[in-house]
Amino acid sequence: MRFILSPLIVLSLAAPALSGPAYEPVKLDPASTVSPPAELVTAAAAFLDIVKKGDVDAMGTAMADSLTLIYGSLEMALPRNKEIAGPFRTSKEKLVALSAYIGGDVESDSEGNPIVSNQIEAARQYIEEALTNGLSWGADPMVEGGICSYAYRSYDQDAVKKLADKMDEQSSALFYVDAPVSVLKAADARAGIAATLEPDLLYVEDYKTDTPIYWHAVHLPDGGSGFISFEAGQLEKPYAGGICFAKNGAGAWQMVAQAATGL
Repeated sequence: MRFILSPLIVLSLAAPALSGPAYEPVKLDPASTVSPPAELVTAAAAFLDIVKKGDVDAMGTAMADSLTLIYGSLEMALPRNKEIAGPFRTSKEKLVALSAYIGGDVESDSEGNPIVSNQIEAARQYIEEALTNGLSWGADPMVEGGICSYAYRSYDQDAVKKLADKMDEQSSALFYVDAPVSVLKAADARAGIAATLEPDLLYVEDYKTDTPIYWHAVHLPDGGSGFISFEAGQLEKPYAGGICFAKNGAGAWQMVAQAATGL
């Protein structure tokens, strides 16, 4: 319906909310980036080639006998979980285990039973995405000694919960920006600037204020709400997702962990 509303109606829906308390954004720790050694870069490239080819046995050989599985919730106030799976008997078993921790469902048969080929393909696709998404290499406190295809960003979960409760939003509404972003007084590129959001702070998206398509409403630290267009900046979430490597006893780099975020 938003596509057929008249301009006057769109503007009335997109008017800034005058309610909403002032708040102090939660500090977000810097990303734990790591410069991977050349031998890891080489090993990861070889692993990616195996993954793209779909060679299940070779993929399993490139993984540790036991794998660390990390799973976080979209709700940032909830702690992440970790479990150790394995040792496994076959490469297929490793990939099936990984498929249960990719942050989404894998298609089952008509009776709801898992389809092994779908599980293997889901795990394969997740690993390929982890190695090709262009994120910086980094560390994860849940993978001691590992180097990951992502850089984890930590924050005070209690502070996140308190802020979400104060703003009457889910903790999944919190976000950060990678560079300063101007928040406008209305969902209109010609509107004045209401505030500027800075990096390394967790702000709160406003899900209660209606917006036209391609606009976000956000709670302003000084109170009230403002608007950010999709073109002006991406609202990022400090979710962890990817895979991690570490050296085995023989000094070779192996995949040792996988992290994902989901419901």
